[in-house]
Amino acid sequence: MFVPFHWMAEVFNGLLMGERRGRTHAPEISDFVQTLVSFGPLVDSAANDTMKNAILPLARKHDLTIYDAVYLELASRLNLPLATLNRKLGGAAKTAGLEILPS
Repeated sequence: MFVPFHWMAEVFNGLLMGERRGRTHAPEISDFVQTLVSFGPLVDSAANDTMKNAILPLARKHDLTIYDAVYLELASRLNLPLATLNRKLGGAAKTAGLEILPS
């Protein structure tokens, strides 16, 4: 599983928002994070080099946030399927000819 450089920050932000809204609690978050780490995600740092030349143009072309464009660029560059439930990002990935997970 390849993830962009900011992935963990996004994961923790989502978990924190869920906790604040009463959808989850600290022990569940701890267990979830341990499960995620057990997958051994490989953090991609190339996005720092590709921000200007690839990511910004992708965000503009597909009307994506920079954060979503990072995922699209990573999946495109490594020719990997993209796991997303985000409709806009999924549409951009389909346009780019990528496989979408869950399929």
